[in-house]
Amino acid sequence: MFDYSDYSSDENDEIGPEERAERHQENVESLMNMREKVDWKSAEDRRKFIGSLSFFLSYWRGPIPNLRDIFKPEEIECLLSDAVNYRNGDGYNYAGNLLIHFVTRSGYKNELKVDKNGEPLVRHTTAVHQAAKRRSNDWVSVVWELFKIYSSCEANYTDESGLTHFHVACMSGVNYMVEKFLELGQDPNCIVRETGDSPLHLALGSNARVRETIELLLENGGDPNLANEDGSTPLHIICKREKYFDDGLTEFFFKINKEVNQLVQVDAKDKLGRTPLQWAVANLSLHTVNVLLANGADLSNFVFPTEDYLAKDAKRCDLRNNMSLNFQLTIAAGSLIIVKRLEKSGYELDEEGALTIMKIFAKYGLFKKSSDPNNFLYDEDVVTVAKQHMIKSSLLSLYDFIQLRPEEAAKICTYSDYLDFASSSVWRNLPKEASEAYAVHLCEITSKGFFRRWALHPLMELTGHQLPILCCEIIMKKLTNEDLWRICLTAANQSS
Repeated sequence: MFDYSDYSSDENDEIGPEERAERHQENVESLMNMREKVDWKSAEDRRKFIGSLSFFLSYWRGPIPNLRDIFKPEEIECLLSDAVNYRNGDGYNYAGNLLIHFVTRSGYKNELKVDKNGEPLVRHTTAVHQAAKRRSNDWVSVVWELFKIYSSCEANYTDESGLTHFHVACMSGVNYMVEKFLELGQDPNCIVRETGDSPLHLALGSNARVRETIELLLENGGDPNLANEDGSTPLHIICKREKYFDDGLTEFFFKINKEVNQLVQVDAKDKLGRTPLQWAVANLSLHTVNVLLANGADLSNFVFPTEDYLAKDAKRCDLRNNMSLNFQLTIAAGSLIIVKRLEKSGYELDEEGALTIMKIFAKYGLFKKSSDPNNFLYDEDVVTVAKQHMIKSSLLSLYDFIQLRPEEAAKICTYSDYLDFASSSVWRNLPKEASEAYAVHLCEITSKGFFRRWALHPLMELTGHQLPILCCEIIMKKLTNEDLWRICLTAANQSS
């Protein structure tokens, strides 16, 4: 992010010391003149000033002056806050980040103010708070840069919501600051008044690199079972994370707690009555589910997630984290492999849970459509791509696999194979229409057995048990997954 000029140049090295000093003085005077023209009470005026500064600072050469000789401290504080929130329409805060970098390079440090009794004035919203709450794409690196300015841990500034600099250090993984705060006696369980979030909640809920932060907090008395306003414990927060941010964090959390002899309440319920395991299942996070079960998560009273939050963010997460990831195949294979894992541990999925999964297929367009993938077998570009990508254990290319009969294809691959193939670069390289047709076709194949299994009883009910099981199975072989879902849905509506 902060990859800017180091405010020196070869040209500067070629001139003599007198000319260099003269140019430096000209820069300082220009900066002072620009500052004099600013109406500091006008947000728009300050915004224009930052825009002008970006051009000026990008050509700055030589040493950076003491900014206190040019600006009042409150003006610098104001500019830093404005810089965090500055945007010029392109979505990237070049001007704001350049100004923040300039201030840090100057050596400027925030100085703690005290009241008439000598007590520190810490109820103050700073640029650090604003950067943490804005959550721009580069917010973590911005916070790291700002902590070079707000480097004193004697001033644990607190904004109106109760968010402190210590909280922000935890959520952004600025561990040298976290350590300094803790050494000075900071409570590792201090909560944000507005949300009830502890430092552990904040660290685990961010997308920063926080493993060392988690370890620091737990080793210094952080409570792994503290619940926030939503009733969520730190473990809930982990399990609510998008699965691509997991990278073993669940396992790490249990490991550190074990080392410090703290028991994690693995079956704690939030205010919605949901356990960490339910959230992990809803997010289709197989690794997290495995870790929870290995650490004693109770399946005897487990309730399968309902439609309103099962795979709720799957499409959004997949598109943001990996443009080559096919969210349709991820949901299809991911949901079924989760069910298989739960059943392996003794859980029995009921008709309501099975119908919920089918509704998710309908919700995300996973049912076979009229567009036949074989229609693309005559498109040279599609064929070339399809022949280059193999479906793992089948030892077949996508091109060959698509031409198999559904019954034959279903026997070759496991749910894991389909889940792995969901992240193949083939989805990025295929034309959109072909990609969707192939993905939905694979969804149909991978889930065919599941739909037939759960449609058998409803079909027999709807036919008044007049047909033998063998006949029902023959009928189901002719039906699509969408047909089977509608059979299950009709039977469920009639019995309700």
